[in-house]
Amino acid sequence: MNVISTESLSNYLQVVIYAFTYITPSTPTLNKLCSYRTATAPCDIYINGNTIAVADLMKSVSIVEYRYDSERAVHILREVARHQQVAWGTAVAEVDDNTYLGSDSEGNLIVLRREIDGATEDDRKRLHVTSDIYLGEMVNRIRRVDVVPTEEAVVIPTAFLATVSVLTIACP
Repeated sequence: MNVISTESLSNYLQVVIYAFTYITPSTPTLNKLCSYRTATAPCDIYINGNTIAVADLMKSVSIVEYRYDSERAVHILREVARHQQVAWGTAVAEVDDNTYLGSDSEGNLIVLRREIDGATEDDRKRLHVTSDIYLGEMVNRIRRVDVVPTEEAVVIPTAFLATVSVLTIACP
């Protein structure tokens, strides 16, 4: 079983994949298989198959793919796409194939699209902003939801957003 987490190392954080194995029937161990160093610090990760979306503290969203190179017998985490603009990322989730919803500390939500069939290598490595909105609250978690819509549905939700709000009530 593989375990994916963030790990503190010196002055930076990284995304790490571990293998959970037993040395003996009663002695479990975690063995580090591979890691990916983010630009500053990963705040949130979202995993779908072998693809990991990472919300970075200062560098927005990057997409990392895990693979095993059987010829060299090594595990690899490789960045395949990145949002090039600076954003203080707080959360990320894949809401559709190659489409990611990210949030930042300023209360913004952005929808990013990965063009895997782009004309150039640069197009394939860049996450393009398809839409954005100012929510006004910092989002702590984004999780994909799959809802079966009714025939009358005008809007079909694809993500759940968790925020921390402060409610002020004025009493006379």
